[in-house]
Amino acid sequence: MNQKWMKRGAVFGIGAALLLGSGLSAMAGTSGYETYKSAIKQTYAASSLTNQGSIVVTDNGKTIANAKLEVKLNKEKNTLSADIEVTGASGTQTFQAYKQDGKMVFVGGDDADIYRVLPLAEDEQRFHDGDFDPPQHAEQLMEALIGNITDLATVQELPSGGKQTSLHLTGSQIPAIVQAVGSLAAGHMAAADQMMAEGGQNAHMGHGMTGAPSDEMMSMHPSLTDFDIPALTKDVKVEDIRFDAEINKEQYVEHQQGQMIVRGTDEAGQTHELVVKASFDLSGFGQTTPDTVDLSGKQVETIERQEHMPRWHR
Repeated sequence: MNQKWMKRGAVFGIGAALLLGSGLSAMAGTSGYETYKSAIKQTYAASSLTNQGSIVVTDNGKTIANAKLEVKLNKEKNTLSADIEVTGASGTQTFQAYKQDGKMVFVGGDDADIYRVLPLAEDEQRFHDGDFDPPQHAEQLMEALIGNITDLATVQELPSGGKQTSLHLTGSQIPAIVQAVGSLAAGHMAAADQMMAEGGQNAHMGHGMTGAPSDEMMSMHPSLTDFDIPALTKDVKVEDIRFDAEINKEQYVEHQQGQMIVRGTDEAGQTHELVVKASFDLSGFGQTTPDTVDLSGKQVETIERQEHMPRWHR
């Protein structure tokens, strides 16, 4: 996983970027979007934080993927920890990752007694200025593409002194660019699921989502959970998008949740309604200390750096 996206995942929630991106792109140019954008930049600026959340995917009402996570991040100490529980077609697995002492440590899955250690180069060991800033080119692109939905996002003042921003879109309210993003999201989920399933069985045959050969990814995560995500190939349409965020009086995003409903047909002609729901609670701003793992007496395997492996400082 690209390190900058992992660090953004600590704020937005790992795996929810496509869902949230679909809703936020439609908010661009509105007062609700401006309120949220200002708050998320303030949240990025926190020296540390904790993010707890969940992502649930259903297909025609049946849960096909369920992930729970807790990510702790401290920029000043250059440390990070992540605890993830994933339930899919192959059952439930847990994974932990730690950035500590100049290395990344991975453990979990079927080999929970093996701690895989990736030594970090000197420039990868530290978080750098700008690592947590939102991608400005993407922000500018979205704002250029979406300029006509100015009254749909709302901002509500809360009794606590904070604010709630909301965007709810259905049917014809959903613009073409958001339809495209949602369709791509559904396609990427199915493609990623297939790659993980194939990578788990024949790691040397494919390539992972980072562009690295699958055997290199599997050396860090040797037992990735697969899901029964259908590949929608015809009549794919985003039918509903909902996004809500609560901002406290210090201008930190404390809670955000989103939902996207996509309908489409697979190659066999079966109609599917995919519902992706994500919910995240953020806390511990400036007060979070990530968890660490003591490797003394543990079975440790060192991951050798390969040319195409992701860089962990970005």
